[in-house]
Amino acid sequence: MMGRDMPENTPLKRLPEIRSLTAVRFYAALAVVLFHYGQHAFKDAPQWMRNIVSGGSHGVALFFILSGFILVYVTQSVDVTTPNQRRRFYLRRFARIYPVYFLAWLMVGTFFVEEWVRTGTSLLFAAKVVATYGSLSALLLQGWVPTAASVWNWPGWTLSTEAFFYASFPFALPVFLRMRTATLLLWLLACLTANIVVVEGLSLMSSHSRTIAAGTNFEVTWSEFLGTVPLLHFPQFLAGVVLGVIFTRRKAPVFFVRHHLAILIVTVLAIGGGVRRAKPRIFFPASRYSDALVYRIDLDLGDLPRRCTA
Repeated sequence: MMGRDMPENTPLKRLPEIRSLTAVRFYAALAVVLFHYGQHAFKDAPQWMRNIVSGGSHGVALFFILSGFILVYVTQSVDVTTPNQRRRFYLRRFARIYPVYFLAWLMVGTFFVEEWVRTGTSLLFAAKVVATYGSLSALLLQGWVPTAASVWNWPGWTLSTEAFFYASFPFALPVFLRMRTATLLLWLLACLTANIVVVEGLSLMSSHSRTIAAGTNFEVTWSEFLGTVPLLHFPQFLAGVVLGVIFTRRKAPVFFVRHHLAILIVTVLAIGGGVRRAKPRIFFPASRYSDALVYRIDLDLGDLPRRCTA
C-alpha cells in the first residue's frame, strides 16, 4: 500500500502533474500577497473586492492542506519510513525550500545592518539580535518562540511551520496508511473541527490579547504569536495527508475524492474567526472566492485516478 512494501532503494517515480493544483497555489499566493500589500491599494475599491483582499490570509491554510496532500501523492512509490528513504526525503525538501529561504534571510540581514549603521545602533544590541532572532530564523524555529517570528522576515514563519510538517510526515504517514477509509473520514472531520476551534480561539483572543515584550521593538500580542505556532496549524496539514491517502487508494470513490476535497478546502478557507466575527460581510464573498479556486481542483482531480491507472 503506497510504497510500504517497496525496496528501500526504490527511486522516486515521476507522477502526472496535477496542473490545477499548481494554478490554485498561484491564486492562493496572490491572495496572500494582496492581503499583506494590497489593503491600501484597494481601499477605494468596491466592497466585494475589499472583502476578497481582506480574506486573502486564508490562502495560507490552503497551502498547508495542499502540502500534506502533495507529499502523499509524490511519495506513493517509496517508503519514507525507512532510514535511507527518510533521509532522502528530508534532503529533497531541504533542497527545495531552503536555498531561496536563506537568500531572503540574507536580504533581511542586509537591511538590518544598513538600518543599524544609519541609526548608530550599538554593536552589542546588533549581535544579540543576530544571535537570537537571526539564528532562530535561520534554523526555521522562529514559529515556536514568542516575538521571534515577527523580527526576522515575518512571512518566514510559514516555512518554519512547513519544516515541522516535513519533519513529522514520515512518522504520521504510516499511521494513516493502516487505517480504513471510514476511519480516515473520521480523522478528516476531527482535523476540520480542530482547525475551526483554533481559528475561533485566536479570533476571540485577538480582541483582548495581552502583549508580549511590551514597550520594546519586539512586542507582539499572544494571538499574533500563537498564530505562528506550527503545532496549531498541524490539523490543516494532517487533513491534507488524510485526503492524499484516500486519493491514492485507487478504490476510493471518485465522487468522494472530488467533492470532499473541494468541500474541505472551501470550508477551511471560508470559515475563520476573524472573518465571521470581526468582518461578517467578508464571509460570503470569501467563500465564493475560495469556491472558484477549488472548482479547478474539482475538475482535474475527478479525472486523475483514471489517468494515473491508464
